[in-house]
Amino acid sequence: MLVFLYVGMDYAVLREVDLYFNLLKAIADLAATKGVRTLRWGQTSPDAKGRMGARLQPLWFALRLRNPLARAVLPWLGPWLFPERRQLERRVFGGG
Repeated sequence: MLVFLYVGMDYAVLREVDLYFNLLKAIADLAATKGVRTLRWGQTSPDAKGRMGARLQPLWFALRLRNPLARAVLPWLGPWLFPERRQLERRVFGGG
């Protein structure tokens, strides 16, 4: 598993050199070269990563609030605070 946590980008040249795409491609190339089966590269830009073959996987965490009223209301607010993301299935590597 390769976990890609943080990177700094020069936004002044972002579009000029297609920086974000090239960054994602370099990480995917590294993972392929090393035989990595799982690449975790953060939760931003799922569409860009999907075009490279990534599949969204839900990220789960739990909250336990001290305030009883807030604890009672939170489950009702969950879908609004944390909407479910859907992704177009792309078959970038072929297959059926």
